[in-house]
Amino acid sequence: MGVNLSGGAPTTPGAPGGILQAIHDGISGIGDALAEGLNGIIRGLIDMVLGRYDGDFPPFVDGQLALNERFDLLGTSAYCAAYMYNNLRLGPGRNRALPFDSQIGPNQDAELVQVSRTHPEDGSGSTTRQEWCIRLDRAGLWHANASFVHAGDGFDRAQGEIVVLNPDLTPYSYTTLPAPRPHADGGTVTDVNVGAPVSLSKFFVTPAPGYYVQVRWRFNVLVGIRTVKGGARLSQFSVVQWSDDIDNAATNDDPSGTIDDT
Repeated sequence: MGVNLSGGAPTTPGAPGGILQAIHDGISGIGDALAEGLNGIIRGLIDMVLGRYDGDFPPFVDGQLALNERFDLLGTSAYCAAYMYNNLRLGPGRNRALPFDSQIGPNQDAELVQVSRTHPEDGSGSTTRQEWCIRLDRAGLWHANASFVHAGDGFDRAQGEIVVLNPDLTPYSYTTLPAPRPHADGGTVTDVNVGAPVSLSKFFVTPAPGYYVQVRWRFNVLVGIRTVKGGARLSQFSVVQWSDDIDNAATNDDPSGTIDDT
C-alpha cells in the first residue's frame, strides 16, 4: 500500500490531503481544544472575582498542612542530641549515668531531662540520684549512639552502657560493651591525645511513649580514678527514631545458648 505525503489523493479513506494534512488538522484541533479550555478557566475565574460564578467551587486542600502531618515522609520523625558540659571523675567501684546535660541543636518528640532514680549500687533502694536521660515521646524503632573518652589510672574492668528505662525508670534493655584496657595514661582532661575512647550503638523498640535512654559508665576496680571527658569534641549522645512500627519489640539482652562450631 502506498503512503501519500504530497497532499494528493490519499491512500487512507477519510483523510483528504494525505497523512501530513491529517496530522496538521489533528494538532490544530488539539490546540483549539486547549485554547477553549483555558478560556473557560479564565472566564470562570473572572466570574468568581465579580461574584457572578454559579458553578460548583472545588474543595480547597492545604498541601503544606497535609505534608506536615506525614511524619513517614520525613525520615527522622523524632530526635535529640546532647553532650557533657563538664568532666566526670570516678573513683573505684562506681556505676554512674554520665551527665549528658547540654542539648545540641533542635529536638523533636524526644527531650533531654533529669530524673530522680534509685541508684543501681544500692540494693536497699533507699539511695536516689539525679540522672540525665533523653525521654522518648513516641513509640517505635529507635537508634541510640554514644561516644566518650576517659583517662587516668590504669584498670582492667570497666564497661560502657546504653540503658533503656521503662516509664517507671526500671531497666527495660541494655547494651553493655567492655571498655579498652589501657595502662595509666594520665594527661590533662583536655588533651585529645590521651585517653581511651568508648563508642556505643543500640537499636531498640519502645511499645509506647514515655521511655528513657541514658549512657552509663561502670568502673569496677578496687583502686584507681578515671575521668570521663566532657565537651562536644569528646562526648556525644543522640537518639533518632526510624519508624513508628512496634513490631519485634521483644529482644533478649543475653544469649539463649551457644552454636558450637569447634
